[in-house]
Amino acid sequence: MSPEPPAEWPNEVKENYTPVRIIGRGGFASVWMAKAEKPTISSGDHVAIKVMQDDGYARREVAILSELSTYSHPNVVRLLRSFNAEKDDASKGAGPSGSHCVVLSLARGPTLNFILKTGGAVGLVVSQSISRQLIDAIAFLHGHAVIHRDVQPCNIIVSGAHIEDDLWWSDNMDLEGKLSKMSEQCHITLVDFGFARALSSDDIQTDAGLKKNLDKTEKENAPEHAEDIETTKKYHASCITQALTDPSLVVETRGRGRSRNRVLDDSISHNQVRDLSALGTRNYAAPEILSGIRDLINISNSAHKQRPTKSLAKCVSSYGMDADAFSVGATIRHMVTGVSPGENVEEFISRKNRPIKKLVRSVSRRMSMSKKHPDKRVKKYCTGEDLPEQVNNLVQSLTHYDSFKRATVRSVTKHPWINLSASSGKEKEHGGKVVFLNCGKE
Repeated sequence: MSPEPPAEWPNEVKENYTPVRIIGRGGFASVWMAKAEKPTISSGDHVAIKVMQDDGYARREVAILSELSTYSHPNVVRLLRSFNAEKDDASKGAGPSGSHCVVLSLARGPTLNFILKTGGAVGLVVSQSISRQLIDAIAFLHGHAVIHRDVQPCNIIVSGAHIEDDLWWSDNMDLEGKLSKMSEQCHITLVDFGFARALSSDDIQTDAGLKKNLDKTEKENAPEHAEDIETTKKYHASCITQALTDPSLVVETRGRGRSRNRVLDDSISHNQVRDLSALGTRNYAAPEILSGIRDLINISNSAHKQRPTKSLAKCVSSYGMDADAFSVGATIRHMVTGVSPGENVEEFISRKNRPIKKLVRSVSRRMSMSKKHPDKRVKKYCTGEDLPEQVNNLVQSLTHYDSFKRATVRSVTKHPWINLSASSGKEKEHGGKVVFLNCGKE
């Protein structure tokens, strides 16, 4: 028996869709799996229905997904229909007036975050497949001047995940047959565009002199923000140790921020935009977002030098599309090591391997095996020494602390471990000019 339609659904949604179960709920939105009364080729039998508060972020998300869905990227959630709850619907019990209700393509499967919590580091063969798809999706967004601003494992849904199979966690790159088939069946969908922002050509300011101004601002604010900067550096210390980056993937800067050896339209990817909201999940957010935050209310006067006490969403910072690159690198690092960006990999594994910790894990495992659904898997964690040089190279190039030296997502589509080949048309697609969305002008 199907549950009652949620009160916040508009009447037209209730007439066309039957709720199945709730699949996500947060402070700003709720998401339901629903069955379409009249399935179409584009939507299929089941869809995801998301209801959001009517604010600037919701309107922006709807506008961005509406335009992006016309391109139908296989790794980006698609918007199928959009509804607004009118006042008369609210009076009839259809939810509060002014909320946004959107019908999205349904991605079946666990989140990458759930997978990492279940078994730790994902095998390199499957990790490579997930990394390629994630980079392809973000490169697609950047090709349309869209910053996602919340790339993290929680917002990546993995379909075709066979996490109960030991081969899912295998690092043997030479295995064929079943493992190759498993990586091919693994399909990701990037979701949750609540923080996304479409930039216009006016937003992409010239970088001449901007880095100098940013350095001056950071120096002026250093006493007030010293704790934030140091915390951020600790979070990402293991990502920026030795410079193993491939010079062909990183834009080198000199002079007044002018660059040489630009690759794949890096002049767009590396440009920074002033006064963007300081959004994102702290452990995955780029350092320039956290170290340069300024109070939104006091930004126009000298009071902005005071340390912001509000949430990141109430503050602004200066950054660009390469902030997504850092989040992508942090996500890949989490996936291949099993250790979240808030932890130093070596220190984390050292703590896990202490005798008392091993004893606790052993006891916990024996207790779990006596349950109805035993969790027999021992979580796997990897250090940088356990990973191929190409993987370390990719992660470190994407997570460089200096955004002007960081590899862009569009450039690493040519990285040896990613290699979105020209035969599939990806090289031409990700090397072309940026096509700005109409909603970015608003």
